[in-house]
Amino acid sequence: MADDDKKTAKTEEEKEEGFDLEAALDGVRQATKTVKIYLDADAADKAFQLNGALLEARANAKDGVEQVMSIAEEASTVRLERELKEAIAALDEQAMTFRLRALASKEMDVIRNVVVNKVKAPRNQNEEAANEFRRERQGVLNEYFLSHAVIDVTFRGKKRTGLSLDDAKKLHETLPATEWDRLTETFLEAQAALDAMRQVMADPTFRWALSDDAE
Repeated sequence: MADDDKKTAKTEEEKEEGFDLEAALDGVRQATKTVKIYLDADAADKAFQLNGALLEARANAKDGVEQVMSIAEEASTVRLERELKEAIAALDEQAMTFRLRALASKEMDVIRNVVVNKVKAPRNQNEEAANEFRRERQGVLNEYFLSHAVIDVTFRGKKRTGLSLDDAKKLHETLPATEWDRLTETFLEAQAALDAMRQVMADPTFRWALSDDAE
């Protein structure tokens, strides 16, 4: 029997006696991460300022600095806590929750190749221009990554599945810089989750934190 015939026969035998590799791989689940992205920078600043004021008021009350109020008056800690709750509610009203997954190595390679071929570096750049080009290309790369990594987006109780490349570009153009960075960092955290597990499992000294009785 030829070598190819032997390999084919062996594969068929493994399917019958062992398991279906393709079916098993259908169960692969990439790491996922969720992040809430805030759209209203002014609302975020207001909530942050109120939070600081409330912490200060509580510290003063604890130290006996806060004045005794009449029944008709409202203690500053009570007022600030109420205002902070309202500010947080307003902040959450203008927030999107993104659920992202890590991308398989093949997906990452394909996307990188597409972007490298699409966004080509000009020749004879000085160092400053080269650094700026790398930042721009990384931004484009992040748009492509997110268009593949976003599982769904929730806004005001409504959910939509996936994210188009045009949507990712719009987010990049519109979101406050800090929120765009948080979104891309969450994607990188999903990717890093796999790397961290790989590194841990490769460590010969690693042991699961189980008692002897639980093993």
